[in-house]
Amino acid sequence: LHVRANLVMGSSVALAKAALIATRYSAVRLQGGGSPEIPVLDYQQQQFGLLRHVAASYALFFLGEEMRESYAELKRQIADGAMGGARGKELLAWMHASTAGLKAMVTGVTADGIEACRKLCGGHGYSSASALPALMADYVASCTLEGTEEILSVQTGKHLIRSLARAAKGLSIAGPFEYITAFKTLAADRALARTASEFLAPDLLQRALRNRAIFLISRAAQAVQAESKRDPKTTTSTGGSNPLERCGVALSRAARAHAEAHAATAFFEAAAKPRTDAGDAVTQALVRLSTLHALFLLESASGDLLASGFLSPAQAPLPQEALLGLLPAVRREAVSLMEAWSIPDGALASAIGASHGDYVTALRDFARQEPLNDSDVSPAFLASLAPLKEAARARL
Repeated sequence: LHVRANLVMGSSVALAKAALIATRYSAVRLQGGGSPEIPVLDYQQQQFGLLRHVAASYALFFLGEEMRESYAELKRQIADGAMGGARGKELLAWMHASTAGLKAMVTGVTADGIEACRKLCGGHGYSSASALPALMADYVASCTLEGTEEILSVQTGKHLIRSLARAAKGLSIAGPFEYITAFKTLAADRALARTASEFLAPDLLQRALRNRAIFLISRAAQAVQAESKRDPKTTTSTGGSNPLERCGVALSRAARAHAEAHAATAFFEAAAKPRTDAGDAVTQALVRLSTLHALFLLESASGDLLASGFLSPAQAPLPQEALLGLLPAVRREAVSLMEAWSIPDGALASAIGASHGDYVTALRDFARQEPLNDSDVSPAFLASLAPLKEAARARL
């Protein structure tokens, strides 16, 4: 639990490093757009590809803070000898289920995000000078250690359908699973929005993500119930005699929907908190970023939201319209948001992501460190190929 809880915070830093490199480079790399050329960050397609990872890095950071607080509470319960009681057992159960699902989701988001940032930097991103290949190589093992998504998400899915069963009996549910107690209200919820601007409301976005989670949890529970009534000897399903294992895909999808709703809620709550060390402009920037993060989640979940009935076919394009309308505002703040991480150049070790912005000189300096570039002509050529060339010329 300790490793998984802290892995969320570590993942946020890894993704922030990649997003910082890509943001700095995109802000100074000029291309096209007439004369003078414009930064590639001014192109909508670059914003669409990059700002989702800027937002995700912050979402994972605030989610990581929440998980660390939850783990600290678990340790206090253990120290107080309260783990033998019902509250202690409940806390341990949801901590295990929550960290399992979040570990699966967070590591996938981070690994995919680092790779996406590499691609967004073009050919220079592929070069070791960008530091992105090394960052990816260092991080990607996190997708495997402490359990893979295929295993952990199913564990969370099992807890979700058990929580749904408890809610159906009127029993309480703790932690980030508490919203399941209102499963009937959430399942019947519908978006009444008629314009894209209405999808900028955090309340509507949270309702949408929770509606999707309840919809997929309910479908997983129904699938398990149907499988439990089948004779495993006659069914073509895989997974042996355990009906839960034969519904792994449904459980995994439910776990991912829950984890994304959890991350969005943690980000919204953290962004809206009053800050004594920063002004209203910082709070507004974080609220915009948390809204963008949730809109990206909604865009990828549109199929589920249509199936659940939360969105009508006429409403389906509105979240993306709201997302695209928000991109220019977040683009103006993107560099400042990433600089706020205060990651030193030494930690990045990136020629294209250095704080000074002169990536051309930095790339040249990086190339000069290569021993093969110590001289205009390689010593190997002079020792091996040059004599052969001279001998051939003498025979002419």
